[in-house]
Amino acid sequence: MDMLKDLLKKQEKRVITYRRDLHKIPEPGFEEYKTSRYIARVLKKTGIPFREHIAETGIVGEIEGGSGGGTVLLRADMDGIPVPEERTGLAFSSGHKGMMHACGHDTHTAMLLCAGSVLFGLRKKLKGKVILVFQPAEEGKGGGREVVESGAVDFSGIDAAISQHIWGPLPAGTFGYIQGPAFAMADEFVITVTGKGGHGSMPQKTRDPITAAAHIIHAVNDIISRRIAASEKAVVSFGSVRGGSVYNVIPDTVVLKGTVRAYRNDVRNTIKRELKKTALYTAKAAGVKASCEYLSGYPVLCNNTGVVRTGIRAAEKVFGPRNIKECEPVMGAEDFSFFLEKAPGAMFFLGGAPGKKDPVHHSAEFDIDESVLIKGVEFLCRVSMEYLYKP
Repeated sequence: MDMLKDLLKKQEKRVITYRRDLHKIPEPGFEEYKTSRYIARVLKKTGIPFREHIAETGIVGEIEGGSGGGTVLLRADMDGIPVPEERTGLAFSSGHKGMMHACGHDTHTAMLLCAGSVLFGLRKKLKGKVILVFQPAEEGKGGGREVVESGAVDFSGIDAAISQHIWGPLPAGTFGYIQGPAFAMADEFVITVTGKGGHGSMPQKTRDPITAAAHIIHAVNDIISRRIAASEKAVVSFGSVRGGSVYNVIPDTVVLKGTVRAYRNDVRNTIKRELKKTALYTAKAAGVKASCEYLSGYPVLCNNTGVVRTGIRAAEKVFGPRNIKECEPVMGAEDFSFFLEKAPGAMFFLGGAPGKKDPVHHSAEFDIDESVLIKGVEFLCRVSMEYLYKP
């Protein structure tokens, strides 16, 4: 389709410009005010109708084609993370101290802006509607949930909800997909161990919560190996242990914080039950008390088989069949999962590793090969056209 190629040609430099502009202004979740204003300016210049202030800083644009077609939702996250950008050496590095686009959300937003421009130019040839969602606060704050609950998008008529993640582990120019569960659910827990403090030289006069906490950590780690089937994938990790402030005083309280990851709700429920039981009875055996607060977080991101197949078909036109890779499920979490609870959809991976490097997401040296961004733009356009283009 010559018109598509012509429109894509105009976006080659633009997508890199957008990415670099956005890379300079990483902002925390629900505080992406500069980012939101930037997106609004681009959409206004392009002519795409949009609504602002969705879940505080989110934006939803709509491209109307002809009647009688379906609806495709394209989503990009837009928040940065609290990592100082100190080791990339980029001329366009972060101008916000202590913040960085270290997960590629700048690229996601840039690609969606350009894909929106191309699809808007093709709107007379499309049958149906394209919804562009620029979502805030993916990084642990549940912006996806907030967008869904805001009512800004009617999910009942969506044929496919699609998101694309730049992916460091994949070589630049390759495309990745996962069938079924792709990202794990992510829950949090807080175990508070309460005893009786005292001087470190006389532990017999205390009820030591630190020793009890150590036993609890050890016992909790046995849940995966002894309460969950070996065929299941699950993780329990402690990320914070806090108790006491000086070397020679046993404190009254120790607080343990951690995360639970799994791909199935029955596994999640088993871990939740065993976690509370293990904390309670291990503490009791040690002569102290324990309470366990369990906080349900992001659900499992489960890719729809039909949407994955359609995505692969579109990707083969962009990357070639040899560059399509099936990937392993990820134990990380993604709040696009809230969208996929409401509509069939999938998240795909755009290989972005610069050279032979494997840039670690969320690290201070994270960077990508910018030459792949136009391929990401083309994929978003072609996968939308699989549903909406009627020659």
